[in-house]
Amino acid sequence: MSTKAEAMSTFAATGQADARLPSGFRAHMLLGLLMFTAVFAYADMQLFALLASRIKTEFNLSDTSLGLTQGVALNLSMALALVPAGLLADKFSRIRLLMYSAALWSLFTLLTGLSSEFWQLFVCRIGLGIAEAAVYPAAYSLIADIYAPKRRAFAVSIFLAGTLAGASGATAISGTLIGAIDAAVATNAGGIWDIPVWRLTFMAAAAPGLVLFIALAMAREPARQEDRAVDRGPPSSEPLVRYIVAERTLLGRLIGAIVLSQVGMFSLFFWLPSAFTRMFGFGAGQAGEWFGSILGIGSLSGIAVGAVLVSVLRQRYGSSAPLVVLSVGVTLTAFAALFLPFAQSPFALALAAAAFIACAYIGVSTAPTVLMAVAPNHLRGRVISLLTLTVMTSTAITPPLVGTLSDNVFTGSSGLILAFSAVAIPCNLIAPLFLLRIRHLFDRSESSAPVNTD
Repeated sequence: MSTKAEAMSTFAATGQADARLPSGFRAHMLLGLLMFTAVFAYADMQLFALLASRIKTEFNLSDTSLGLTQGVALNLSMALALVPAGLLADKFSRIRLLMYSAALWSLFTLLTGLSSEFWQLFVCRIGLGIAEAAVYPAAYSLIADIYAPKRRAFAVSIFLAGTLAGASGATAISGTLIGAIDAAVATNAGGIWDIPVWRLTFMAAAAPGLVLFIALAMAREPARQEDRAVDRGPPSSEPLVRYIVAERTLLGRLIGAIVLSQVGMFSLFFWLPSAFTRMFGFGAGQAGEWFGSILGIGSLSGIAVGAVLVSVLRQRYGSSAPLVVLSVGVTLTAFAALFLPFAQSPFALALAAAAFIACAYIGVSTAPTVLMAVAPNHLRGRVISLLTLTVMTSTAITPPLVGTLSDNVFTGSSGLILAFSAVAIPCNLIAPLFLLRIRHLFDRSESSAPVNTD
């Protein structure tokens, strides 16, 4: 069909319009459940970074080996699993996909605490990466089907804000838990208290997965919205490869900018707790509490600024507002990265890291909305997977690269931050270049996407 009126008529006739959206209460409840799912996934993934120094000591590892457990084992395995995860999110029940994923990553979290050899630790990180690959493709696909198009940007912001608030709280609580277990081990002997603290922490962290599995089992899969691409025929007529080829310039530049701006942030998540330990003598518990606060303040402020900017700029730029905010966030992140190597006190490092994370999340919070606007429904899960795959593949390289630089080039007490800066700053300076003069490509692609009604 060639006109919007005809397209809306088709939607009305086929029952594909927003009439099939769930009630507001049900949508909000499912959004909350998706937040908790992402929080538990992040908490299990980030726990390794909080305990990295103790794991390094017990297994006698170098920084390079530690980086490999985060990069190759976790991030690369997640990247490789994203394509099938996105396909499953497009073809099957996303709620069930998240259920089984939660069970698997909880199992691998438990097995991490039981590992006695480095190869076992490595395999557990691979398993965790594969299990958690489905979280964001399934979550963003569900969000697109429970909210009308004009409300999706706000819903994505709420999802990210809730997820990161929970994740920062969970990280801080994990730090407190580590400190409490440390104190209990110091005052007790025998039995369970003879088990290293890092192992006990991983064992305890596996328990919430059972609660999450039960909660997901009680949720209902929503109907898929805009299930046909107007002007493009039925879903089967436009496979993913054809779509990527048609939109290769737009997708390449969008994903390139997003990936380069996030490479440094994800590497910072892994190495920052260890930097506090080495530079300032923090214990694992204290480093976890500080990192949780930094993550919460930085990410939530960035998401809030991003949401306000989208709302303010929508009057001027219309549906292109999220793209404009993405460009602003990527540019600000490049400037914020320049201050990290000069942070030589705990508060200076905390402030620089929080500012860097905040600027990064101004852009990150709008990225899913931008992709939702240009991707047809039956490909959304795989397009989100394509973005996440590229991010995770890139971040599979950066943690071991930072570790190698720390082992061999920047060997002083500030080596981790200098090594991180040497990787992050060039990437963040290049990222804004991908978004120059991109708006006309976005407007052209969005105009050919499925018509959305409110």
